This record gives sequence, C-alpha cells and structure tokens, in this order.
Amino acid sequence: MKSNFVFILLSFAVTQFFGVEVMGQTYTSKANGNWNSASTWTITGTAGCSTVPSTPPNATNSRSCPIIININHNVNLSSSLTVGNNNTVSIQIANTKTLSIDDDLGITGYNNKKLNLSGSGMLEIGDDLISTGNSEISITGNLTIDVDKIVNVSQASTFKSNGNINITSKSANINGNGSLNFSAKTNTIFETTNQDFEIQNGAEVFFSGTSGIDSDRDLTISGYTPSVRFEDNSYIKAKRDLTIQGGAVLSMYDNSKIESHDDLFMENQSKLLIFNNSSVTISDKSTLSGGVEIVANESSKIEIGDDISISNQGNITLNGFSSLKVSGNTTLENGSKINGNADNKITIDGRLTLSDQSLVNLNGNSSLQVQDRATIDTNNPSAGLKLNGNSTGKFNSEVRLNRNASTLVSSGTSSITFKDDVKVRNGADVILQGNSTVTSEKDIILDNNYGTSWTNSQSVIVLVEGDFLKGRNSNLNVRNSSSFEITGSFPTEGSDPRIKVDSSPAYYGALRILPVEFLYFYADYQPETKSGLLTWATSKEWENSHFEIERGVNTINTWETVGRVEGNGYSEGPIEYSFTNDILPITRGNIFYRLKQVDFDGSYTYSSTRAIQAQNTSEAKTAWNVYPNPSSLGSEVNVKLIQPGSFQDGKIHVALSNLLGQIKSYYTSSPEEITSIISDWLNASASGLYILDISWGNQRQQVKLMRN
Repeated sequence: MKSNFVFILLSFAVTQFFGVEVMGQTYTSKANGNWNSASTWTITGTAGCSTVPSTPPNATNSRSCPIIININHNVNLSSSLTVGNNNTVSIQIANTKTLSIDDDLGITGYNNKKLNLSGSGMLEIGDDLISTGNSEISITGNLTIDVDKIVNVSQASTFKSNGNINITSKSANINGNGSLNFSAKTNTIFETTNQDFEIQNGAEVFFSGTSGIDSDRDLTISGYTPSVRFEDNSYIKAKRDLTIQGGAVLSMYDNSKIESHDDLFMENQSKLLIFNNSSVTISDKSTLSGGVEIVANESSKIEIGDDISISNQGNITLNGFSSLKVSGNTTLENGSKINGNADNKITIDGRLTLSDQSLVNLNGNSSLQVQDRATIDTNNPSAGLKLNGNSTGKFNSEVRLNRNASTLVSSGTSSITFKDDVKVRNGADVILQGNSTVTSEKDIILDNNYGTSWTNSQSVIVLVEGDFLKGRNSNLNVRNSSSFEITGSFPTEGSDPRIKVDSSPAYYGALRILPVEFLYFYADYQPETKSGLLTWATSKEWENSHFEIERGVNTINTWETVGRVEGNGYSEGPIEYSFTNDILPITRGNIFYRLKQVDFDGSYTYSSTRAIQAQNTSEAKTAWNVYPNPSSLGSEVNVKLIQPGSFQDGKIHVALSNLLGQIKSYYTSSPEEITSIISDWLNASASGLYILDISWGNQRQQVKLMRN
C-alpha cells in the first residue's frame, strides 16, 4: 500500500500567506533533491512549535504550527503526500521549478483541513489528486498541475482556483457534494486526457473568466446536480459525447461556450440554460428525451452538426434573438416542442418531422426555414406547426400534412413560402387567419378525404403559382376579405360544392399571366436602407413599352403606382430589370408588389404578386421643420432639425416624390446638407405637390410640399 506523509496541523489561525513571517514551520528548498533528505531544506519560523523535524514531517505531536513549504528547486517525493484532520499546508512552487509526487496527493479525513498551492511552477502527481470530507484546495498564481490518473473531489470538499492555472489529468470525478470553483478573473484550464470528466450526485461547479473544462473523452453531468455554472467567456470542450442526465442543470452565461465533437445526450428532466450570447455547438447528433429542456436567451446560439431527436415531452425554447441551426434532420415526437418566442431564427438543413402531439410554435418576428421535406403527422389540433405574430416560414421542399388532426396554423401578419408541393390529406387541416400570407411556387393538393380542409379567414392572402388540385370530398373555405389566387389550373367555384367563398371582397380564382415571358420576379426587403428591392428578368418581349410598379399595403385589393421602368420593346434574349421602392409606408407589415406590363398600344397585363415584410418605423411628426411651405419656384426651402442635439451619428435617407411616382433619393450623414439637396431638386422641377420623406435610425417623417 502507499505510504503517506501525513501533516497533522491545527487550523486555529492561519492569517497570512507565503513570504510573510508567521507562526509555524517553514521549509524552503536550498538545492535540487529528495523531499526526505535534510540537505534539501532550510528551516525557519519555528517559534512556538514543540518539535521541528529536519524534513517536512509525516507526523507530529504538536498541532500548534501550520506548515509552509517553499519549492525553489526541483524536488521529488517518492511516495504519496496526505494532508489529514485539522491541518493547513501551504506549498509555493517557484517559476520553472517542479515538485513531483510519485503517488497520490490527498486531502482526506473528516475534520477541517486545507491545502494552499501557489506560485508559477509545476506540480506533478504520479497517481491521484483526492479531496474528501470538508477539505479545501485553494490554488493561486500561474501553476501547472499534471495528475497522472484521476482528480476526485467529493464529500463536501472544495477545489477552487483564482489564477492562470492549467490542470491536466486522465480523468476527473466531482461528486458527493464536492465543489469545483474556478472563480472570476481566473484562466484555469481543467483538461482530462484519456478518460471521462464526470460531475454528479450533488456536486457544485463554477467556472468564469475564460476558464474551462477540456475533456479528451466524454463529459457527463448527472444526479440532480444543484449547480453547474459557466460564465464570462468560460467554456466546456468535449472531444466525445456530452451527457446531461438525471435532473442535472447546466447553465451558461455571458459569452460562454459548449463544444462537443460528438453527440449530445439529455434525459430524465435535465436542463441546459443558455444566456447572453452564449453558444452550444454539437458536431454530431443530439438526443433529448424524458422531459428535458433547453432554453436559449439573449442572442444565444445552438448549432447541431447532424440530426436532432426530441421525444417524451422534451422542449427547446428560444427567447430574445436566439437561434437554432440543425445541419441534419429534426424529429419531434410524444408531445415534444420547439418554441420561438421572440425574434428567433430556426434553420433546419434536413427534414422536419412532427408526430403524436409535438409542436413547433413561432411568435413575434421569429423565422423557420426547412431545406428538406417537412412532415406533420400529429394527432391533436393543438399540436403541429403554428406561426403567429410577424413570424415567417420558408419550406424549400415538399410539405405533407398526413393525418387527421395534423394542423398547420398561421395568424397575425405571418407569412409562409412553399417552394415545392403542399399535400394535405387524411383529414389534416390548414388554418390561416389574420393578415397572414402564403405563397406556393408549385402545387397545393387536397386529397379526397371528407375531413381534409384548407381555410382562409379575415384578410389572409394565398398565391398559388402552380396548380390547385382538390378532391371533391375535401373542403376549401375562403372567408371574410381573404383571397385564394391561382396561376395554374384549378376547379371552379361552381363545379365543386365544397369550395365555399364568401361574397366580395373574398376572392377565389385566377391570376392573369403576362404576355412577356418571365425568367424570374423577386421582391426583397433591404434593412440597411429600409427599402424594397424588386428584380425581374424576361426571356422574350413583344411590343413591351414599360412596366409600372404597383404596391399594396397589407392587402391585394387596393393598389397604388409607385414607379415606372422602361421596357425593351422587342427581345428574344434575357433582359434584367430592377426597381428600388425607397419610400415605404410608415405603416409597414406585409407590402405586396406586382408589375403592370404596358404595350405600345396601351393594353396591359399584370404579373404575379410578390411580398416583403418591412420592419416597423416610428413616425416622428415634429423632428424636422420645413419652411417656407408653400414656396415659389427658384426659392430655397429650409429643412432643419427642431432639436439639433437629438441627432446621433448615422445615415439619413432623404427622398422626394411627385404625384406621378417619380422619386429622387439621397443618403447623407449631415443634417445641414438637406436644405441644399431639397432646394436643388425643387428648383429643377415643375410646380406642384411633392412628398418629402426623411428616414433616420428607426424614425421617419413625411411632409407635403406645395411648390407654386
């Protein structure tokens, strides 16, 4: 068995630390050598000590003296070193020097004992580092500690660090109410090189200040652990699996990071809480089951490198600009949920599958994008896929609603884009409410089942660029002032008694096609300039005079002309066009665009409709003073801030438009330039009514100008 040097010392009043005269025995190395050789040591500070061994003792009859050991040379202890009951031992290791212990370093027993480690040298432990039974290990300075086997902290013992410390061991086990505290301003790296890092059974762990755990294999947190907390740029790195189980709670704050190079496993009511720009990156699969919960707050990020499976009421909740990105497939079952509560982004590069009573629920300005097939196979109307508020959904592959009570619900001003077919069958339901919009670039298909239904209500707009295919037993309801427009083929209202359309302004029917052949037509919101950018191209034109750009705000029943782009007349090859709608309505929301293509003879046709979602802008009614108004041709019009000190540095967008939709716009960072800009524009224009639009930050003001 291992022989131990047991320091039995009274913990009555150690009030000073290294390098200061204190009552006790101080051993200072004077040469490289062996711990057990008297020639290695100089002894000082023996006042009040009943016995003074010639080497740091393994036992003493006197408990009146703490022991201080200064390692100023390379010293080797060929056995183990144990700090026993009621002892305080302080070891300081000088820069570039090494204390090597061939066996264990243990702080054991049941009464209070303490080991202080400091300096900037190296501590090598040939076997285990063990702390049990109300022990305390305190580390400061810039030490490097190398443990050959295991670090074990248990039985209410405390291991704390406050310095630039590097601890390396083959494995680590923090359990039995043991405490690992690497506190503020530390830069401690706790690395396991060959086996697992385990935190379990009531342990408390705290890392901050760029400190972290670096496990060469698995990291496991389990057993209703009361507190495992990382903050202030601290981190967890696991080269294999990260497992959180048995009711454990792991919290990440203030730019902290989790990196697992393999899988994430969470089960049995465990929790992962992420705050304030912290991140979780899992390189492989993630499995969540048994009531587990991940909550991401305050711009935090979750990235899964492969598939994620959530079952048995597992939940992921995103708040405050947080995001979830899954590179593989996402599967939810048995009442599991993903909630995007406010301004969240969910990106799924693979398939999305919902079954049983599972739910994906988006609110606020949240968004969902699914690259591969989406399947909703839920069995409860309260489950399925729900988009609320101003949320958006984009599905780049086929969408299937497969089952009775499988439900897709959209409300508020949310919008959905389907890039492939939508198949609603076996009694599934699509329910669209509020001012939500749906654009389907291919077919919408309702099967022949009596329970299958698609319902528009309130001011919903559905645009189908492919065909609308419907079995006679399924139901289409177009209610209130909603609309359902189809570019391709469709059954007429009179031919199918299960197509029910309210009286005007509700609308069901065809959308006219342009005689010119389009390659594409896109509408995109530009947040930097707070404008709408329209781009389109034709592959063939015949007698094409020009395009008039028409806009509808939160409706496609009322249109206004906002611009004109000249056509190419005749063309047999691709022609590209663009138009920027600089002045958006103060009341933003869903803004629709269509192209009115006008021939040389004045005849015209309309394009398909495109939509953008514009961010809200507050209207500032009294920020700018414009005078004189009315004004005369040739005179200057002054545009001044009422409170010049209220302007913060940033771009100001200035636009001037007339009743013909002609617009001039300009960006400036100087409020003083606006007067000369507007005056020059007006002096080069005819008399009439103009709209001056000034946007800056999230503020906007419009002024009507009369020019005589």
